[in-house]
Amino acid sequence: MTDWPVELWLFYPDNSPSAARKAKQIIRAECDKRQWTFQDRPTHLIKPNGRPIGRVRPEDATNLYKRIHRARVGVWQIENANVPQRPQPRNITNDYITLGRFVCHKAYHSRLPKNSIDNAWISSLEGFLTWVKGTHCENEGDPRCLPLHVFDTRFEVGRLTCQDGRERFARIHGAQSSRLDEKGLKWTRGAFHGHETLQIAGRELTTGFHWDVEGKPKQRIITTSDVWEFKPNGYVNVYPDAYIRGTAKAKRVFP
Repeated sequence: MTDWPVELWLFYPDNSPSAARKAKQIIRAECDKRQWTFQDRPTHLIKPNGRPIGRVRPEDATNLYKRIHRARVGVWQIENANVPQRPQPRNITNDYITLGRFVCHKAYHSRLPKNSIDNAWISSLEGFLTWVKGTHCENEGDPRCLPLHVFDTRFEVGRLTCQDGRERFARIHGAQSSRLDEKGLKWTRGAFHGHETLQIAGRELTTGFHWDVEGKPKQRIITTSDVWEFKPNGYVNVYPDAYIRGTAKAKRVFP
């Protein structure tokens, strides 16, 4: 079994430098003491339709999602933090999901108040230390392996924590060997391609594990970094970290 590194990430509003400074000092000190890695990223306030959104940059979301499959990661946020579900998000709320939803089942997530950070940090650190000792995914058939911001579902993904929730997910989307998402994309477990081993919340996956995702001609599959369009009989390989490996049956539209 791999001894996975530990990383802590902090997302903070770029218009609150004092709160961010205090949080960064506290978290960086803990990481230095434990020889963990620390990453901090700003969010930017936007108000589509008058609703406050702390916009995470698409490249930061992409890098975070890669890391949570290669390390045990804790993610903290101050105020709003929202992830764009496409590399060029429109100024509409539907193009964003909360940071907690984005990392659900794959990383530990917590919020810190803008003020009185110390007590909240101690409590959340204890929660992370408990989480990181456990394994929160059963195997490659567990729907928590899916990149749940790419696999389109109306199912409340928080319910995947319990066996009953995972069974209901299977009744809606199909057995783990071949699932259908809400866009009609078919996710079939593919033959193992690649040389990298990923993990889901402490569960090491088989090297090269991925899905062959099929779509209709002109239909698209979208991640925080890529947009692919299917050709006739088209498919792409999609990995748990949302990396898309193209095939001759699809073309990359962006970038």
